[in-house]
Formats: sequence, structure tokens, C-alpha cells
Amino acid sequence: MKNFKLKEIWFLLRWIFFYEAILVIGVTLLNILIDFENLYKSVSPTNFISFEIFSLFFILIVEILGLTQVYLMWYRRFGLIRYSRKQIMKKLLKSGEGKKVEFKKSLRWDYEKNEFNKELEKSVIKTIAGFLNSEGGNLIIGVSDEKEIEGLDKDFQTLPKKDIDGFENYLTQIIRANIGSSSLRLIRIEFENIEEKTVCYIKVKMSEDPVFTKNNSTEEFFVRVGNSTASLSISESVNYIKNHWKYSSPEKEK
Repeated sequence: MKNFKLKEIWFLLRWIFFYEAILVIGVTLLNILIDFENLYKSVSPTNFISFEIFSLFFILIVEILGLTQVYLMWYRRFGLIRYSRKQIMKKLLKSGEGKKVEFKKSLRWDYEKNEFNKELEKSVIKTIAGFLNSEGGNLIIGVSDEKEIEGLDKDFQTLPKKDIDGFENYLTQIIRANIGSSSLRLIRIEFENIEEKTVCYIKVKMSEDPVFTKNNSTEEFFVRVGNSTASLSISESVNYIKNHWKYSSPEKEK
């Protein structure tokens, strides 16, 4: 449970006081504008009691609705727990790979052959494209399938600029070259230190349109299937696009 700060509690109390003051002023003005004394003389005791009960019930409803809105406004601002990037990544690491989570040991460094391997870049591009064409997702580079933190030091050594900036610039370049610049607005690249090692966190949103990746002179279409990324054939891609983006719906045709 979140521990609220004094200024956050004071913010709520101020708004409650402000609302109560407005309510009191409103009731006072209503009593000034309406001559209730003469009104009560013209009604029977039974009607008077009914009117009083109705008035109290109405004020109670206004009170509850108003205070509820004040609380919701305050809770949206202060009550929601906002996780830090490191907390989010730790939760993803704990949950493991799935439809919206993928781990990659490296971008360019082949740990099995202990050498640079440019072909590994295609796997990262494929995963990002799969997230774009599905429901979005989270890709963490520098973590093995077994959730072991490898870091990016090996990748850094394969780049002209051997640091985080160099890694981000290169990753952006290959995304632009293989997926397209228009998709970059849907991709957020960040870095975090976990277990004293730097890892790359890529948050991918779902694309509004189909995304194809370039493979030499051809194009490929990838989607997420379970906890992996799959390439679809032409006929499969056509059916998927119709269903996923609902191109055949009347709204799209308009």
C-alpha cells in the first residue's frame, strides 16, 4: 500500500473543505431566495415532514456525489502507484517471456561462437515488428532466455561508438532501415542498470497499420504467436491483416 505524503493528504483536505464551503453557500443562498417560513405555513405537517426528508436526502446525495468526485480526482493524481523503469523491468524479468515479453541475449554479439554476428540483428528486428503487428510488447536486450543478466558490454565493443549512445544510435538506424522511420514513434528505447550491468529496454506499441520488414529484395510480415515471433505467408498475412485491423469493416471503408 502506498504511503501518502503530507502535502498529498493536505491537497485532498483542501478540496474537501472547498467543496463543503460551496455546498454550505449554495444551501444558504437557497434559503435566502426561497421564503420557507411562509411555505411551511401553507402545507400540512405531513407534507412538511415529507419535504424535510426529501431535502435532507437530496443534500446527502449531492454530498456523496461531490465528495466521490473530489476523491477520484485526488486518487488519479496521487493514489495510483507509478512504477519506476527498474521496477517495471524487474517485474518483466520475474514474469518471464510471453506474448508481450521477449528477452534477447545481445544485439550483435554471438555468445556461442564468441564473435560478432550481424545476423543476430534480424532477430531483434523480427521481434519488434512482431510486437508492432500484434498488441505491442516489451523487448529487453542483454538478458538470456533463462533470465540471466548478460549486459551490453559485448555489444558495445562491436560498435564504432562503444557506449549507450552508440548502441541506441545503431539500433535506431537498423530499425529505420528494416522497418521504416514511421514506426519509430511507436518504439521507446531506454537503458537501465540491473545487477551492475546495462540492459536495453524497448517498449513497443501496437501499430495502426501493417508493418513489413525488409529482407534484401523481399519483405516479410511477422506477428507474435504465444511467446515467440512467427513469419506469415502471403495468404496468412492477408487474412491476419483483415482480422487484426478490420480493413473489411464499414468504418475502415469509409
